[in-house]
Amino acid sequence: NPQPQVFFPWVDASEVAAAHHRALARPEAAGQRFIVVGDSSSRPEVAAGKLRELYPTYKIENIDLPWWKRLLMPLLAWTYDAQTVQGEMHLSNAKSKAVLGLQYTPLEESLRRTVDSMVTPGWVKPRVQ
Repeated sequence: NPQPQVFFPWVDASEVAAAHHRALARPEAAGQRFIVVGDSSSRPEVAAGKLRELYPTYKIENIDLPWWKRLLMPLLAWTYDAQTVQGEMHLSNAKSKAVLGLQYTPLEESLRRTVDSMVTPGWVKPRVQ
């Protein structure tokens, strides 16, 4: 059976921190809500492919949607989860860019920073092929 394509909005943790700081520090941001999300979303297998390119000696596996969720998806067609699974979400970060001055890190760079921040200090040992 074909698997559903799940899309996840992506944002680097540094942008989330910057958004919180700027929302508190800028008077024009007072009382507003912001969508803090990068310029693109990604499927887990796309992110895994980028990680394989960045770290060719690491063993990177695809993450699949759990079997029970695939089984329940037809019954949940009206829920947020089903909308996420059935198509790519398009969230606008225009307001966070305009009011907070955020510039979002590309997915590939964010993935690199994330892996390096865990592997370099030795918190995570990569599985090598």
